[in-house]
Amino acid sequence: MSLSKGYLKKQNPLQLKHILIGIACWIAFAYILYGFFYILREIMRLLTSGSEPGENTLLILNPEENYIYNLFYASIASALSYMFAFKLILSSYFFISSGRIRLKVRRLSNELGFNIWTFLYWFGKLSSILGIWYLIDPIQYDINFLKEFPEFLIMLPLVLFLSTAHRVRDIVGAQWKKWLLLSSSIFILMSFLFAFKDFINVEVLNMSLKKRIIETAYDLQMPESTTHDHIQRFSLSSNLYVVRDSLGDEKPLLFINSISQPTTFAKLSIDIKSEQERLAEYERNRLIIN
Repeated sequence: MSLSKGYLKKQNPLQLKHILIGIACWIAFAYILYGFFYILREIMRLLTSGSEPGENTLLILNPEENYIYNLFYASIASALSYMFAFKLILSSYFFISSGRIRLKVRRLSNELGFNIWTFLYWFGKLSSILGIWYLIDPIQYDINFLKEFPEFLIMLPLVLFLSTAHRVRDIVGAQWKKWLLLSSSIFILMSFLFAFKDFINVEVLNMSLKKRIIETAYDLQMPESTTHDHIQRFSLSSNLYVVRDSLGDEKPLLFINSISQPTTFAKLSIDIKSEQERLAEYERNRLIIN
């Protein structure tokens, strides 16, 4: 019996129709997952943009920052969806006749499932911690991922995408380089294209968020002080804002603590007295007006 050329090389058991179905599922899953990540980010921005004292942790992204973060979420979604789609393809080969290939298929399928759910658990836990931290304290003034950890935003999606490359090589065999080139090209192209997609009007949302806070709504430039004193308790202080009316009125606008508490010069003494009355009687004379 004659031996065919290349009989010692590993053959790819995957059929073309299954590969095309997998690519279609990959794109669909990635788009849905990217939209999910995008909406979660915007919800966090809304939750951290309060108008009360201590809640002014406004998160505004310029167009460049918005695209970079979109690219990060799109690449994460694309890498996860690649594994989802691959796992879906492999389900058709669980009962293949070759016991050796069947073992490799099941091993890769199990590893894909482990990587997917482990990453989602870790990423969800880390995002929850950062989200709660943003709600409590404006850490965007202390941590800037784009400036301080740009490698993290690049390497995390790549490591996730290539995490099962060694197992895929066992399945694909001699066509592994072509497979890697094709899958990497789709991954990169999909990530960059999806990053252009905004599911909401970012500029409209930014304008809405800016209107919640006096400094951004009226472009208030805080004056520099030559002296300052340490505030022992924030509950013993109130903020008085004096801003210029955007309609061109010569009279300034006054606000106490937030944009939801406008006042006038005629009512100012009454409103300050109301601020004192919210304190205990023995603390009223200690109220500080910033």
